[in-house]
Amino acid sequence: MQTPIEFAKNFLVQVYTKQDVTAAMACLAPDMIWVTPEKSVHLKDQKEIYEFLKDEIQSAGQKYYVDVSNMMSDPSADTIRVVSFDVSLVPVDPKWTQYVRTSFVIRTAKDGYEIPFFHMSHRFSLSDPVPFRTFIEYIPEPVMVVRGHGAMDLRLAFQNSWFRNHLGYTEKEFDHDTRKDAFFMFRPADRDALRTAFSDPGTDAVSLRVCAKQKSGADFAFEVTGQYAFEEDEAKISYLVFHELGTVLAEEQAAVEQAVRPLQETIRELTEQADTLRQKVAAAEDERKAAVEQAKTEAAERLDRVREDSASRIAMERSKADKIAAAAKKEQERRLSEQAASFATEREQKAEAAEAALRAAKEKADREYARLKAERDGAVRRLTRERDTLSGKQEEAEATIVSLQRQVKASEEEARKAEEGRREFLVRMQGDLRRPSEAVLSLLPQIEAGGLDDGQQDAVEKIREAAGIMLGMVDSLLHAAQLDNHERK
Repeated sequence: MQTPIEFAKNFLVQVYTKQDVTAAMACLAPDMIWVTPEKSVHLKDQKEIYEFLKDEIQSAGQKYYVDVSNMMSDPSADTIRVVSFDVSLVPVDPKWTQYVRTSFVIRTAKDGYEIPFFHMSHRFSLSDPVPFRTFIEYIPEPVMVVRGHGAMDLRLAFQNSWFRNHLGYTEKEFDHDTRKDAFFMFRPADRDALRTAFSDPGTDAVSLRVCAKQKSGADFAFEVTGQYAFEEDEAKISYLVFHELGTVLAEEQAAVEQAVRPLQETIRELTEQADTLRQKVAAAEDERKAAVEQAKTEAAERLDRVREDSASRIAMERSKADKIAAAAKKEQERRLSEQAASFATEREQKAEAAEAALRAAKEKADREYARLKAERDGAVRRLTRERDTLSGKQEEAEATIVSLQRQVKASEEEARKAEEGRREFLVRMQGDLRRPSEAVLSLLPQIEAGGLDDGQQDAVEKIREAAGIMLGMVDSLLHAAQLDNHERK
């Protein structure tokens, strides 16, 4: 027999791999609840379940290999178990694999198990930005996720809010300019450098220096570190992290552009700027690490809240399932009690009718036997008187003896017919009363083996007592008939 975890996995295989509506429906309870992030459905009969599963399988669009992990099973009651695990739905092309978390309430049924409650979480892929968008938002440096389509075609997938918050634009202005050109804040030469590096990236990390312009005109200098991550929808996804090198003031930019300054002064200024940048980079790295730790802590707290919420919902559904099971058990016990009472009443009535018929048949047989015996005794007395009175007349006596012999033969023939009637009656008693009574007694242990309450056990004992009385009466009648037969012989 399957375990509850194997039973739950088999249900997912029937839905997503074999896509067999009938086999999947056989795993579900006739009244069940199906919950997903998009909908919550209460399916109340087999027709609703069949149509719902048919639509679900058709909407899947293709077949998936089902792989499960992180399996957990928790007994909720003697006949109910809660099972949950992570599921990987793997299509023909593994890069489109979908990941979900599923929860089942599995109840013991007559022939195995059934599922009265099923829950599935939001589906997501490894490339889905939703699970880690919040994490990236807390990073204290500019971060972009870009999609490279080759031939200088570089598109923005999403970015955190650092540029919008630090370049002096309103949210409306920033979104408007981003829709026209996602990289509008960089100098034209820097835009081309980004498109060249990441529209068709290799596997190695790439570092560039770019400059973003504030709305006021001031420049921000950055060192960009980009890394190709994976491919999705024929596009190469890369992650770009911008490390701020410092605000380039107008005076410093003019000093740098004046190449005629003495080399020694230029070196000194560059050295001072490098020291400052290193300090800022170190400070930014410390802030980034702190932000990462904070993001991890918040993510862990959110995960704990989600788990507590899931546990609460599972407990509620478990309570509902317990109530449904208790009501069903009570109704079943009531029906069994009514059936046992009806069965006992019917058997008592039949036993009383059989007993009355047996008494009537015995009385009739006794009367017939007494009549035949009286006739035989009378015939013997007549023969005796005739023999005494006609002893002197041989011929007349012989004629009388012949006549009497004929009468005796006639009486014996009548006695023989009466004996055949008695035997036929005894055979019918054996077949019509004794064997049904023995059959009733032989069925009682099987009924008791199914488990009975006090009322049902009392009804069974009454049936056993009535059948025993019936057998005793039949045995007594058969024994009396045998004694009578010996006496006649």
